[in-house]
Amino acid sequence: MHLAEKWENALIKTFIQSKMLNASKGPAVHSLRAQADKQEYSKEMRKTLENTPNLTICQKEITKLIIEDNICKGVETVSGSKYFAKSCHFGDRYIFECKMYIWERWLNIQDRTV
Repeated sequence: MHLAEKWENALIKTFIQSKMLNASKGPAVHSLRAQADKQEYSKEMRKTLENTPNLTICQKEITKLIIEDNICKGVETVSGSKYFAKSCHFGDRYIFECKMYIWERWLNIQDRTV
């Protein structure tokens, strides 16, 4: 099951209401918006991800990127633990908080320092 299907299943389980946006305009701009219970959706997705095979979830403060040949091959945490992956994806969720997602492909990082 792909992640998009897991999002859809979690939405169906926690669904509150839906609304058609731009309904007074032409069909090309119509857009269906679904609303889910925020806390229940979060619980459902966390349960889904925690039960996903070959996926480990951890929350750590990253202090160093491990870069070899201009490729990020892993990270080092504040405790000194090192995590290596075929690919690293970084995204910010809040202004001062950074999240790392590890995928199956290499991510080239150029001129990046922590």
